[in-house]
Amino acid sequence: MVSENFRKRLAFLGKQRPVLVLFLMASCAVGIELSLIGIITTLLMEFYGFDQVTSKLGLVAFLAGIAAGRIVLGVLARKRQLLKYMLALFALTSAALSVLLFASPGTVMAYILLIVSGATISVIFPLIIALTGLKYPEMSGTVMGIIKLGIPAGGIVVPLMLSLLVQATSFKASLALFPLIGVAGFLLALSHRKQLAIT
Repeated sequence: MVSENFRKRLAFLGKQRPVLVLFLMASCAVGIELSLIGIITTLLMEFYGFDQVTSKLGLVAFLAGIAAGRIVLGVLARKRQLLKYMLALFALTSAALSVLLFASPGTVMAYILLIVSGATISVIFPLIIALTGLKYPEMSGTVMGIIKLGIPAGGIVVPLMLSLLVQATSFKASLALFPLIGVAGFLLALSHRKQLAIT
């Protein structure tokens, strides 16, 4: 009986395109967040002339943004607005990272952009989890388990893509991957907004 129910659930999930979309969005958000944590000090020293100490402060600024974003999450967690918030946050993340990585802002502005990008990207994955629970209340544990696979997927695939781009182009050019992934997350949410809507 248990195995039969499990098979039915798997068959149901196999037909649920929103699950795949949520998984891909989660991979995008987590991939950006984890990859940036790994390279922030390097990019600040290479392109902004930061030293060992000031580049570490840049990492602290990004992590502070992540913490602030998670704290603000409770204010954003309104059932009917989750998808709109995700769209806005993917767009803001892409914009902030584009300016940070390619517009050569000053030192103070670089710190501000690191805080903003940390705050915006950190909220997306928890919002995806919240949306998943509301969308699939009967089988939230199973579906959330699938969505949470986006953590290792994004954490492995995005750094791999980045390293391949560095080899094929340059470190500076490869950084375009981050805003592009943010745009991809935005387009995924936008193009599937009807399927992802909470009814």
